[in-house]
Amino acid sequence: FDLEGNLIYSVYKELDYATNFASNGTGEWKDSGLGEAYEGALANPDVITVVDWKPYGPSSGALASFLSTGIKQNGKLVGVFCTQLPPSARPEDVSQVLDLSNIEKENTVLLASVQMLRERYVAHAIFEGIALAPVSETYSESQLLSVQQIMKEALFAILDVKRTDYLEALQASEKKFDDLHRALVWGDMMSGLPELTKICTLQSMLKVGHAMQALKKYLKLLRDSEAIAVSQELLEKLVESENGLRAAMEDAVNFFRTDDGVDPAA
Repeated sequence: FDLEGNLIYSVYKELDYATNFASNGTGEWKDSGLGEAYEGALANPDVITVVDWKPYGPSSGALASFLSTGIKQNGKLVGVFCTQLPPSARPEDVSQVLDLSNIEKENTVLLASVQMLRERYVAHAIFEGIALAPVSETYSESQLLSVQQIMKEALFAILDVKRTDYLEALQASEKKFDDLHRALVWGDMMSGLPELTKICTLQSMLKVGHAMQALKKYLKLLRDSEAIAVSQELLEKLVESENGLRAAMEDAVNFFRTDDGVDPAA
């Protein structure tokens, strides 16, 4: 989708292709599940919006669920990506226990598709000579996204969904966060990222580091606990700490977006 709600690309090109889904528009399918997915991603582009099962007209009225997220260029929202789950992915009995592993699989496919689109854009931009965001901005946005990844893996571990696998993935995501943090502060010669010298941005990154240490304390408790022993209090502390870390990271991202964090005199 573009930001006006036009469905500019579709794999199957059903009746919804090349129509408009903006809520204030006149498109035939704007009030459908896909319309909800589009509006959800427009309002919250940094998360995955999930629209529950309901009949979808362009697919001959078959039940469909949708996942959506925003597509950004240089930190600016430029479009919306949606994927439709087929009827076969829906549980036969809606009262049965939710299969979280299937949802995770769908999310992984969606995120991989978004990443592929971003990589294609970068390759095209380089070929056409289009200016891209500074490396520092890209790294800070990746660090912010890694916070979401950490909490997703922690949640699945708490719910005892492939707990061992997700605890291992969680450890890898924590390392990714730390590597990005180190590169943003101390620089990275391989990627052309200079050492950070701007005082305000350094202070912001210091807050990020402190917030991550607070979250790690509860992540360690999660790793040291049996799944059935994870308390409501621990879950609340994880969420509270993640909110603090996310807020600190969003501030840091804004600093990197307004300048590259490099002292002009350096």
